[in-house]
Amino acid sequence: MAILDNGTLLKGLLMEASDVRRSVEELAQGLYEASDPSGLPWVKRGLAVRDPWLQVARQQIAQSENPPERDERGGQ
Repeated sequence: MAILDNGTLLKGLLMEASDVRRSVEELAQGLYEASDPSGLPWVKRGLAVRDPWLQVARQQIAQSENPPERDERGGQ
């Protein structure tokens, strides 16, 4: 990759990283809210509660981007 003088490449990479963080946050929030019976909003939860959900969201996104290959014989 060539770095452009006007910083276009860097700007694009920063925007992509921002989009990934936003996707992780949205998925983590959805997972948390779907499983939390107390109804306490995501934004009111501290990092001790949010971090595990963010990790699960990162794992799910990584798996969706790199699904396991299926066995050629029709199984998994």
